[in-house]
Amino acid sequence: MKHIVLFLLFLLTISVSAKSTDESASKGIIGYLMDGLSDIQYKDTRIAFALWTKEIAVDENIEVETQFFNSDKDIVEKYINNDFEAMTINPIFYLQNQKKLDATTQEYYIIQRSSTKYEKLLILVRKDSGIKSISNLENKIVGLRADSYYGKLFLDKEILKKTHRDSKKYIKKLRKTKRNSTALLNTFFKKTDACVIPKYTFDLLVEMNPSLKNELITIAESNNIFMPAISIVHKSTPKNLNDAYRRSIDRLQSTQRGKSILSLFKMKRIYPIRVEELKGIKEYYKEYTELKKLYRVEHE
Repeated sequence: MKHIVLFLLFLLTISVSAKSTDESASKGIIGYLMDGLSDIQYKDTRIAFALWTKEIAVDENIEVETQFFNSDKDIVEKYINNDFEAMTINPIFYLQNQKKLDATTQEYYIIQRSSTKYEKLLILVRKDSGIKSISNLENKIVGLRADSYYGKLFLDKEILKKTHRDSKKYIKKLRKTKRNSTALLNTFFKKTDACVIPKYTFDLLVEMNPSLKNELITIAESNNIFMPAISIVHKSTPKNLNDAYRRSIDRLQSTQRGKSILSLFKMKRIYPIRVEELKGIKEYYKEYTELKKLYRVEHE
């Protein structure tokens, strides 16, 4: 989705080095992990970066190089080694490496694409399916977006809590789709038995087709703790550069031009957050890993 790309573009403002004495443009690097952020095609991502960096060059005198990664191990290692000033990744990779990343990070940013700051996840089934709870998903087909890692996390944890079994051995098949909407419609049209999607996707599709609400029911619902992407700024990045980033955020959310861009990319808002605000998702992930150890489920 384009809102993911816009978020990444905003983060270009923080991946810079200090200005030289002759006031030439600042230069820097941002790392971007494609795995887990494939809502938008690579070609579109490059175009969006080019458009936004042109705006930043005018407003903040910043030139930015973007490095794209396919491996979470590579990008995390390079970030920790301070090979670039900031990186944007799917939250699952942050959670898997949170101790090391927190030790080398000074700023955290997330985006809002739903009606709330954080997202809620649902597991939906058809009313006429006979499925009343997670315990009824045995040997069923469940759909979700291909790289919805937090959707998979939610499904795994709910099955572990209720059945004490590994989801890979409990359900019949995990059917992956390119979009959350496709996962939902596959369940609606009886191509899958259940789906895992963000609540805001369900709400949006219900507005377009109210019959969805009459035919689908929720058998599991998370708290509002998830986010589609997270960007972190290395602790060696100077404060004045983070200030430049925040100025760019203010311009986007307070000017007509900025609001038009947010609307175009279907994005609600960008939030700078304190690391303490990630407590909910961190505790959730910790509970998940403890359940895997308790029931001897192998890590993927």
